[in-house]
Amino acid sequence: MTRSIASGLAQAGYVIVSGMAIGIDTIAQNEAIENGGGTVAVLGSGIDYCYPARNKKLYEHLKNYHLVISEYPGDIVPESRFFPIRNRIIAGISKTLVITEAEPLSGTSTTAALALNGNADVMCVPYLAGSHSECNRLIAAGATLVEEAEDVINNMSRY
Repeated sequence: MTRSIASGLAQAGYVIVSGMAIGIDTIAQNEAIENGGGTVAVLGSGIDYCYPARNKKLYEHLKNYHLVISEYPGDIVPESRFFPIRNRIIAGISKTLVITEAEPLSGTSTTAALALNGNADVMCVPYLAGSHSECNRLIAAGATLVEEAEDVINNMSRY
């Protein structure tokens, strides 16, 4: 779902904002790049410190052709306390937060709460009933259900 939604949004001209973490973030940002879209990485480390190191190639590409931002200078090593701050920035610069995967009490759920408090829209991909998905919990709490990029595009047309 992340590949499909991110590629569709990139093709439609939307910018993907993410934290450059391993997994969903990396997939979304790579899909943006591969589909000619823009992407922004918000770091939980210094602007010159690639974290996670496994994403060095992505980091270099984003620095050269897209945008990498951080509240921290130089090569400040990431600390766990930096990630909620990073998530605040992601929520603050996004009109819509699309969540394709989240665990309860995760950074993603924190970002969702921040987005809702900042009047951004939260959209979630549903999971099977009984899966104890944070996405399902967020949908039950008022997040918009999303099944494809067109759902996000239609929602964004309000802006």
